[in-house]
Amino acid sequence: MFTHQQKFDHFQIHTLKDDKGNLLEIVPERGAIISRFEIAGQEIFYLDRETLNDSSKNVRGGNPVLFPICGPLKGGNCEINGNTYSMKQHGFARNLAWEVVAAQVEEHQASISLELKTSDITLAQYPFEFLVRLTYKITSNALIIEQRYQNLSKEKMPFYAGFHPYFTASEKSAVQLYVQADEYDNFLTGKNESVKKVINFDEAPEVNGAFHNVKESRVKFSNFGLGKAIEITFEPPYRHVVIWGLKDKPFICVEPWMGLNNSLNTGESVVYLDAGSSLETLVAFNIV
Repeated sequence: MFTHQQKFDHFQIHTLKDDKGNLLEIVPERGAIISRFEIAGQEIFYLDRETLNDSSKNVRGGNPVLFPICGPLKGGNCEINGNTYSMKQHGFARNLAWEVVAAQVEEHQASISLELKTSDITLAQYPFEFLVRLTYKITSNALIIEQRYQNLSKEKMPFYAGFHPYFTASEKSAVQLYVQADEYDNFLTGKNESVKKVINFDEAPEVNGAFHNVKESRVKFSNFGLGKAIEITFEPPYRHVVIWGLKDKPFICVEPWMGLNNSLNTGESVVYLDAGSSLETLVAFNIV
């Protein structure tokens, strides 16, 4: 049977767990981040807890929420309706406090729902009224993230969301990656490359790039020290998969994104949500 527990350690922490080693830890004040995810006692998400505890830093680890953009904007700015707005890389959602609105525990699964609403802080960067609701659900072999993006404005709202999961990886020199894509966009060199089935995340100081417009709504990877594979599945409008890693750091990032770097300026892969409408979608991390 799963339980829902709360404690205070620098911030209020919500934990969903059972007696079989399945665990989900969420910190609403730190951008609704999932700071721990474990299946059968195995650590799935990496976390540098120092960065979690220091609110002046971006959290390195867990599963940061990216909204209303993924990646950076050129020059850190975008133009909307003739006005210029500044927004940091990956948007503001990961740096704001979310509200817990529901929690449910059952024998074989548990869930918690959090919401982020428009505020003076968001309006200064992004002139739209919105409501985002995330429901995190843990089972014996998966983390499922149900999402609802609602436009409360009187005009179309552009956005592209994503997640930035850090997976614990004790061995990164020959990660087997299955993704159906035509090419790999290397962010560091600016060149398009052929898709590799095996990636050495320790070959260079940094690995960073994207598989654009993947042909299947999933990506699967293995041989990174877990002993099992992880398959990320997603629904539209998710269509890109970004990878990132740093040499000698015990993590790899395999990230589902709706859009790409600077999409708010280029218009590529932007979701335009009609006034008063909403979008529901899903991302799941399956341990297989």
